[in-house]
Amino acid sequence: MRRFVLLLLALFCFEISKGQDACGTEATTEDILFAKRFIKNTRLGSIARVPDNAAFVSLPIKFHFVVENEGDLGATDEQADELLERMNAIYAPAKMSFFHVGDYNRIVDADNYNNFDSPNEGAVAVGNEVRNAINVFFFGAARSGGNPVCGYARFPGNGPDRIIVAYGCVLNGATTLEHELGHYFGLWHTHGKTNNGTTDEFVNGSNCGTAGDDICDTPADPNLSGQVTNCAYTGTGRDANGDIFKPNPANIMAYSPDQCQTLFTPGQFDRIRLGFETGRNYLDFTTDDLIVNFSFSSSDGCVGDQIRFTANGFGIDSWAWEFEGGEPATSTDPEPIVTFNNGGLFSVTLTGTGTNGESVSFTREDLILIDDPLSRLIDDAQVNAFDENEIGENITVDNPDNFITFELADVNSSGEAGSSLFIDNFNYDAQSLPQTDRLVLLPLQVSGLKGVNVSLKAAYQARRNNDGSGNIQSIYDSLKLNISTSCTSASLALIETGGVELAGGITNPVPTTSSEIYEPESPEEWIELSAFYELGLDDEFVALEIESICYNGNSLYLDDIEVIPDYSVDAPTDLVANSNQSSVTLSWVDNSVNELGFIIERSVNGTDFVVVGQTEVDFTEYADTNVASGEVYTYRVIAQGYDVFTSQSSNEVVVDNFVLSVEVDQTIEVFPNPVVNYLELRGDVSNATYTIYDFTGKNVRNGIIKEQRIDFSSLSNGLYFLNINNNSTFKILK
Repeated sequence: MRRFVLLLLALFCFEISKGQDACGTEATTEDILFAKRFIKNTRLGSIARVPDNAAFVSLPIKFHFVVENEGDLGATDEQADELLERMNAIYAPAKMSFFHVGDYNRIVDADNYNNFDSPNEGAVAVGNEVRNAINVFFFGAARSGGNPVCGYARFPGNGPDRIIVAYGCVLNGATTLEHELGHYFGLWHTHGKTNNGTTDEFVNGSNCGTAGDDICDTPADPNLSGQVTNCAYTGTGRDANGDIFKPNPANIMAYSPDQCQTLFTPGQFDRIRLGFETGRNYLDFTTDDLIVNFSFSSSDGCVGDQIRFTANGFGIDSWAWEFEGGEPATSTDPEPIVTFNNGGLFSVTLTGTGTNGESVSFTREDLILIDDPLSRLIDDAQVNAFDENEIGENITVDNPDNFITFELADVNSSGEAGSSLFIDNFNYDAQSLPQTDRLVLLPLQVSGLKGVNVSLKAAYQARRNNDGSGNIQSIYDSLKLNISTSCTSASLALIETGGVELAGGITNPVPTTSSEIYEPESPEEWIELSAFYELGLDDEFVALEIESICYNGNSLYLDDIEVIPDYSVDAPTDLVANSNQSSVTLSWVDNSVNELGFIIERSVNGTDFVVVGQTEVDFTEYADTNVASGEVYTYRVIAQGYDVFTSQSSNEVVVDNFVLSVEVDQTIEVFPNPVVNYLELRGDVSNATYTIYDFTGKNVRNGIIKEQRIDFSSLSNGLYFLNINNNSTFKILK
């Protein structure tokens, strides 16, 4: 028989306990969210089953019977044997059983026998518990935080391997220990994540994977405390849709009488096996078979993302992976990193082979969800009007808990007939707060996009505290407008507001005890929120979402949601020209982040311009080789934007024909060259004019030649071109 020991994989970090009517320890919001992320990342909520070829494992367990006096047994060996036999029968569908480590342990502790409370746990357990085994401590009476309980246990990853139970809740045939083991392997109560609350799961099962116990084959359970007679549900409660609950009192994780709790569902066995393989596989279990499983860094991603997979197994010498839609498509590495370059839902298969040549495979269907925002890009303004029939086509509603979310309301910001969106935060009866619902808009393409102008109107009133102070609740509903620009970067909050600020400064909100849902009655109750986002160089798209964060404050209304893309383009500046005998080279400064290229225009009369060339994006230089001698050219440059959008033109630059002449008067001579102060001329320069250009083609001086000389004394050192024109001939000098 082979034995394997692995390290702990910490998954959940909270404690749950089962009392006679309710559990004794509440899970925090952070605990619940962490657990939900774990379940989501395994994608086993409703599609996986314990494989028929799964290895049967036997897990070590140690019973510690706390007694009051020396010689007391607490429970006889026969009773303990029967308890183990019953546990093994119940957990067999998960391909799991339990074997006892050594003899049953009796601990004489009169102080804790009938007065045990959770703060005393360490004093009793340390020195008695067995490492890497499930340690069960039995007491005459047990409390958690001062509250009487039948028992409690911890979820995978949270602290030592201890389960606390009371004798009277176990040895009379009740399944309290099996119930606490369910928590130990990751099961919620069938009514959900709280100990005493009701469920947020719908009877019709539409939110079964994300509400209640997050398992779809356990019916919605309103919390059966006091509602079961003769193991039959006698309650008349209805869910949020008005449907009558039809729970199963026989479920071991329900709050029905102990004698009624007899079974787990297949979905619960899936979760139990998952809890063992990924959260409790460090136990010193035994098996005669091969076991194959795997974990992964994420089950969701974007096109181009990399996901790390890690093989888990027992008795395995070699691995063989198959990654649908992945690169590489196959691997023998125990920890491969796989890139997914296309959007879709993909399966992963891992096969392990043992030393004897036997192999076992494990497949998770539709495991990896890769998003491809670039496949959904639009380029139009998103102006969303709401009518009585539907939400605008560019908006989808993201409702993570499948409970209350955005819906249409017959009121709008104009005060006239029309519709808006609202979410009933006032009656958001969730098991944990806050709850977030989102309006997700289609992503905008960024080609040629300068930025987006976003605006919306909101109507809201905050609740007052129910303490007579009249103060606004310190924890209140809030509204965020987030923008994301790539799959790999975190979203940015463009707008974030809440409470009185979201209410537009209204200081007389409805009281906490009001039963009336707030509804705006005039346009003055609406506030306008707006923001502009300027595109960054690395942005791949622009995706916006409006996020409502609910703390049971009050109803929130939204209207006139507008996303207007800004395709305007900034004009180039500082255009200069460099010339030679055969071409004119232009250069300029690019001031835009969204141009798709530049248009070069030229005029021979300074008024009428024609296009003579274009450049690609980010090119800031152009050579015009289609030039003729004897012409004076005027140039300007325009940035080309998306579609028909163009910028204003740049400054204009004039290029005279001095650089283009081939008819040079050889009778005109100048000296000295280089010149210091004055340039002397010889030849016929009567009635001649001159123009001096710097090396960029800029006219720095011009005039009539007097006394056969030209004054250079005021010019700085450098290279200049001189154009001498006596109406019939001209000379170009460097």
